[in-house]
Amino acid sequence: MNIQKNVSLKNYNTFGISANAKRFISVDSVYELQQLLKVEKDIFLISGGSNMLLTNDIDKLVVHIDIKGVSIDNEDEQRCLLNCKCW
Repeated sequence: MNIQKNVSLKNYNTFGISANAKRFISVDSVYELQQLLKVEKDIFLISGGSNMLLTNDIDKLVVHIDIKGVSIDNEDEQRCLLNCKCW
């Protein structure tokens, strides 16, 4: 895990307002996020949404969720992910 220090959050801020993360990490897998959450408890989560307005610097660890795609590990008749008739 590569935690960076004093990272600009301008690219994650809808209006491009200057704000910084005291500590920042971008995770791209569920496993990486799980490992991070074992050691870090006080975090601020961000993702790729366009409804973020940051007006101050963030003192917590900012965790950028950069997990792409969808995967289905297991699916059966009782737990169809789309709530539809799968079979």
